[in-house]
Amino acid sequence: MPYIGQSYHHVVPVVDFDNIQNIPDFQSQTFTGPGTSFGLTNGAPQDVMSLDVSIDGVSQKPNVDYTTSLNSGQVRIVLSDELSTEETLLVVYRALPGYSQTLKDNATNQKFLIDESTPTLGGDLNVNDKLIKSAENKNVQIKPGTGGILKLYDFTFTSSDGTNGQVLTTDGAGNLTFENAPGAVGGESNTASNYGTQGVGIFKTKNLTNLEFKRLVQGNGISLTDSGSYITVAYQDYSAFRRDYGLIGADYGLITQTATVQEDYGSITYSG
Repeated sequence: MPYIGQSYHHVVPVVDFDNIQNIPDFQSQTFTGPGTSFGLTNGAPQDVMSLDVSIDGVSQKPNVDYTTSLNSGQVRIVLSDELSTEETLLVVYRALPGYSQTLKDNATNQKFLIDESTPTLGGDLNVNDKLIKSAENKNVQIKPGTGGILKLYDFTFTSSDGTNGQVLTTDGAGNLTFENAPGAVGGESNTASNYGTQGVGIFKTKNLTNLEFKRLVQGNGISLTDSGSYITVAYQDYSAFRRDYGLIGADYGLITQTATVQEDYGSITYSG
């Protein structure tokens, strides 16, 4: 016989009544007039598209001839026109109600639908480029069970909350932990100051954590060579141009305006 309800070939490999357990014992309800609002069985779907409604065999159009409402937890069907005493309203459920119902394969005992208060998945969830989002002003929480860890793609998150000021770091293998930020704990803070008051300072300025130095310029006999690990400062060696004139002779004393120093060494001749 035909069965009006969910298309079970989407959730079980072989469809027959032996493989399905706990099918709800209500698939339809009938009501007689008069009235415009009728309460449905506990757990009935509220979606109007999940209901097949007719009056004396005449189909009714969802959201035109009837709507649904939720009153104190009970789904009610509301007709646009009053049902007379001679008329019979037939409501057929086209989907499984979501209240404490279980659909499972009897051969494997695998559950496909369970109570929506504790939903589970029997396989990977493919969101098909859609979003997983919360209601307005609500949070999205992803929390592993006891003893589990949170993994997003290839990243494994630590279960520690860390401390104030710490940053999330990786070990290069995808394991994330909270560590102290470089320079945040211990050591000295970066400062840009020139020690003492003599000479010319080499620090130019300090921009946040960046230290800037003045540049060294070569010239006037000074040359600079950068070897990568150190800088060589060299000057011109003037000793190669030095000429030795010997020792200076006797001390002639101080030269003043009134002093006259004279010594005759005779004539100088050239002997070639």
